[in-house]
Amino acid sequence: MGLFDNIRSKTDTTTARVLFAAVVVVFVFSFINMGFGGRTVTYAKVNGKRITDLDLQKRMRIVQRQMQSSSLNEDEQEELKNTVLDRLIIESAVLDKANNLGIQVSDTEINLIVLQNPGFQDAAGDFSEELFEQAVKQEGYGSKAKFEDKLRQDLTYDKLRSAILGTVIVTEAEGREIAEKSMITMDLEWIRLSSSAVTVDVSPEEVANEITENKASIEEAYNRDLPFKYQKPERVDIQQILLPFTEETKESTQTQVTELMARLEKGETFEALVLEANPAALNSGKILEATREQLDVAVAEYVFSEGATAPKMFETNNAMLIVKQSTLYNAETVSFEDASQDIARSRLQESKASEALKIKADEIKAKWSNGTFTEEEQLMYATQVATEISPLDPKIPGLGNSPELFSALSTVNEEGFLTEAYPTLGGLVLVKVTKITKPTAEQLEQRSKMESTRLRRQREAAAWQAFEMASRDDATVEETWKQWQQ
Repeated sequence: MGLFDNIRSKTDTTTARVLFAAVVVVFVFSFINMGFGGRTVTYAKVNGKRITDLDLQKRMRIVQRQMQSSSLNEDEQEELKNTVLDRLIIESAVLDKANNLGIQVSDTEINLIVLQNPGFQDAAGDFSEELFEQAVKQEGYGSKAKFEDKLRQDLTYDKLRSAILGTVIVTEAEGREIAEKSMITMDLEWIRLSSSAVTVDVSPEEVANEITENKASIEEAYNRDLPFKYQKPERVDIQQILLPFTEETKESTQTQVTELMARLEKGETFEALVLEANPAALNSGKILEATREQLDVAVAEYVFSEGATAPKMFETNNAMLIVKQSTLYNAETVSFEDASQDIARSRLQESKASEALKIKADEIKAKWSNGTFTEEEQLMYATQVATEISPLDPKIPGLGNSPELFSALSTVNEEGFLTEAYPTLGGLVLVKVTKITKPTAEQLEQRSKMESTRLRRQREAAAWQAFEMASRDDATVEETWKQWQQ
């Protein structure tokens, strides 16, 4: 008795028959989905042409061999699958486009490729049918006809790509222009004009007008900055004496702190002892409007309590502290009415300062170019020097970032003052080009060839990518795998 007959004889009930039928269906379709039984999963259709799981898996194996990576995790495997599928869709669309454009590969071309392939030749260098058949089987093509079909597709693809790349044009003048710009260097003199060089006043009337005329944008700024600027948490002003220690100095530091606490109890002022123990302390050891998060936990617990104005000693991981509270502030939210005054005033000051700084820059530039700086002005507006600066990638030591200046330098053709004052961090910069060094004819010739080649490759890559994307957009693509995944 066969296996299934034996099972049926022991489960001869209506319920058992239904369950048995369900098992058989699941069994059969499992093998179908795995590629057995002659039907495979269709991942996509491009103009009606199927891309199956076999196509996908075959290409993924090739890619993984090229990547020299066979151990991908689940996420990496999924990402690779999506990337390979997109590539297969594009290639199918491009091949359809090639067919529409009449790109063909003859049988003669196929035969020449096969006959000349070193992998299909024996030790004497003659074509070996046996080696050819072995290679076809090893690569999983199944038959020579399928291999030749794939070869025909690859050659068609290459022919079309060559035709597209053949439309790319790079003139000798373009390469020369890029080469010359990349080899030119400049020597500069520059003066930074700080925003602090000008002062402006804003009247209460101007602030009131600004609020009236631009209330909506001021309110928008207030709401944007509300969480971190106008909603203030509980804060405290403290004063501290800080004495760092190491393992070797910890005991002596403890003795010193004990002595300081004793002197405070006898009436010596905190300010005098800060000056003695921490002579380099900023703001006489005062920390203003500190939040709990900014302080050591134990210190915060003390200074944020009522009546913590008496000095107290603390020890942290690396320092001894004597701390006292000066002022405790409750959490608060600055109202829009109060904040709008500051926002409007800041805007007006910034706008006025910007205009005043430009006027100041024009005055300084005129004096600089005419050589009429006074001794005081020469000290105040010291000229900086930068040498061998590339206008294509300007890196000017000490200047920082100035995109508008860098853009202007890329178009400079002659020595002299640049026409404008350019914004940089904290003010404006005035620039004079004192020297332009150009390449020799021989240097330019060598660099021109290199730049022409680089530019051609760049344009060819862009042209082919654009063609591939256009081919995909023109194709009718149905990614069927997304339907059965959901």
